[in-house]
Amino acid sequence: PPAIITSVFPYSVPETGGSTVFVSGHNFHRSSYLACHFSGNVVPARWISSSRLSCEAPPSKSGTISFKVSTNGQLAGMAEGVTPFTFYDVVTLTKIDPLNGPLTGGSTLALHGSGFVSSPTLLCLFANVTVPTMRVWNSTYAECVVPSSRLDLPNNVSIEVSVNNGHDFTTSGLKFAYTSFYKIEYISPESGPLTGHTMLEIFGNFTGFDPERALCHFRHKTVSITSPINNASNKSASCQTPPISLDIHNSPIAYLVDIVAINGGKFPLTDKAAVFTYYPRTFMKSLHPSLGSEMGGTNITIMGNFARSNNIVCKFDGNPSINSWWVSKDSVVCVSPPAKSNFLMSPLVQVTISLNGKDDEGSSLLFRYLAASHISLITPTFGSILGGTQLHIEGGGFPKEENIYVFCSFGTKVTRAEIITSSLIKCRTPMARSSISVQVSVTFNKGHDLVP
Repeated sequence: PPAIITSVFPYSVPETGGSTVFVSGHNFHRSSYLACHFSGNVVPARWISSSRLSCEAPPSKSGTISFKVSTNGQLAGMAEGVTPFTFYDVVTLTKIDPLNGPLTGGSTLALHGSGFVSSPTLLCLFANVTVPTMRVWNSTYAECVVPSSRLDLPNNVSIEVSVNNGHDFTTSGLKFAYTSFYKIEYISPESGPLTGHTMLEIFGNFTGFDPERALCHFRHKTVSITSPINNASNKSASCQTPPISLDIHNSPIAYLVDIVAINGGKFPLTDKAAVFTYYPRTFMKSLHPSLGSEMGGTNITIMGNFARSNNIVCKFDGNPSINSWWVSKDSVVCVSPPAKSNFLMSPLVQVTISLNGKDDEGSSLLFRYLAASHISLITPTFGSILGGTQLHIEGGGFPKEENIYVFCSFGTKVTRAEIITSSLIKCRTPMARSSISVQVSVTFNKGHDLVP
């Protein structure tokens, strides 16, 4: 019976020739005349069995050709349904990107070269492990997914590609390095406004980290957002937080933050994720008192709408408060810092609030610094327990202006006073239950700051 070909593997080889082609079929007889016919090129064939032969493909122009075998001078044609034989353009691999990735694999490797074809037969070879290409964009660019190094792969592996199902591979000599996860220890700040643009610092071990090949990744439930990395060192990386939308309750939302490969389908490059909390807009409604001493130290209550925070900072024209703390969602208390040396030229300053110690929340209120005052003499120094004794308080720096109300303080009691000049204040003593000595002072902001 005549010889019949049922399959050829591979059915495509490089135009340079040299590939071993295996032919399967029926009725292959052992003969010194066994040959493979690649169109007009005839090469000797090696008999393996009555159903299997092999031969070496000769060099040929790229394109599809007729393939036949001959036994004893008789040609056997291709059986019906067998794929035609093809010589393809030389495949090259000139560049891979990135050059390294995590031990767990899963990142996307970009392949640059020539001769790529969009076919299931295009494979990537990592040392001795083959993986299918994920996507072929054109004849010069394709992508495949990096396998896990747990497949007994070395840390540095050779990378090659094949377009004929792994029969022939390129010989580029390119290497891919497996690297351990970068470690996240903590982030700063840990919260920020929903409007985004908070400069987030991620601290940990980033030795060998390339910021141009990675992104900050923010995720919550089904939401996933990335942000470019601005700077990096061996100990930290930084990026800006993206803006988000809060839910209908306008409540703070915790997002997980990690670092992912820029071309790896958001594949993580860090050992864990940190938590960053977005909070709603801050609104400042009023502050009291609205003025205080240039020396600072005035306790100011600010009313408005504030998310809970342990890192609140009030700023007075950018100058941070001595201390600040969250009281409730409606109020915050700040201790004013000393005024700047040129405050007399502009005693009014803008007060802003930062819930995370870095970002000003947008709204602001005015606070006025008063020049430091002092008392040098009080006359008389005693009076009736029935009260009503008029005191002359002499000193300096008393603000004789409209809308500034002065009081005299006698221990725990206060009486209304009048500023006569910048160096003289008059007030009357209150009643007392018994003879007692008390500290006399004045205040220009309803008792928040006392001038002894």
